[in-house]
Amino acid sequence: MAIEDAPQLEVVDAPIEQSEAIDILLSEVDRLSPDLKEALLLRDIAGLSYNEISDTLEVTLATVKWRIFKAREEVQQALEQQGVGLSSLGESESKSAGSS
Repeated sequence: MAIEDAPQLEVVDAPIEQSEAIDILLSEVDRLSPDLKEALLLRDIAGLSYNEISDTLEVTLATVKWRIFKAREEVQQALEQQGVGLSSLGESESKSAGSS
């Protein structure tokens, strides 16, 4: 088989695009107010339950739920404004944002 006969390789930018999307996501999370960022990180990074976050932050369960909802909403809106979709980040549609 000659080199000319070899199939052409397709350049895939997905890993680079995903990396850029993650950088934008982290930047937007960093812009959140301290209260929203703390609740979001305790839930989505540390994996604490809403009740554990409530105990840790010494706030009501309703406050924890609101802060996490608001943080996710603000980040999602900022990502949409920059043209970054959750699919760019490898987000699974089956993941429930409201599970505790």
